[in-house]
Amino acid sequence: MNWDFLDILKKAHFNTLMFSAAITAWIFLYIYPENNYILGAAIFCSIYCLARLAVYIKNYYKGYQISKENRQHKKQQEDKKIQDKKLQARYVYDRLSEENKKMLSHLVKIAKKSAYSDVYILEGSNPESLIIIPQINRLLYGDAMIEQWISINESIDSYSVYIKSPLNKIIESNS
Repeated sequence: MNWDFLDILKKAHFNTLMFSAAITAWIFLYIYPENNYILGAAIFCSIYCLARLAVYIKNYYKGYQISKENRQHKKQQEDKKIQDKKLQARYVYDRLSEENKKMLSHLVKIAKKSAYSDVYILEGSNPESLIIIPQINRLLYGDAMIEQWISINESIDSYSVYIKSPLNKIIESNS
């Protein structure tokens, strides 16, 4: 025997069937208002449809709340990460000697700012850059924490000094 007709009892098909039955029952009730069986069927199917709608809305709202909480948690984590990075940059800056702080401030003042906010370009022919570059190399030598924040790239005619944000903002504000 073929039992495929029982597929109608699956949840989605059954919901469609009950909605169709409710609409049909209300139409028949309009045509035959004295029939109590049709009234019962219309009320039963309508209550079922309203209950399913309430469950759907509740589940949707619950999903929305979870999504909203996840977004807030993600934003808090990002804010915390940014704050931690700022604290780490402040710690690195505070570890620098006064001489190194002045040297980095002077670097920020004399260097040409590139299109990127954390890259400072020193012309190789400039005598001041010939003085500052060895000082920066001495600063970086042996200090892994500072090396994470500051690096130098040398090209044929210039030097590029990378000072990662937010350390570059701290140095610029103290210049």
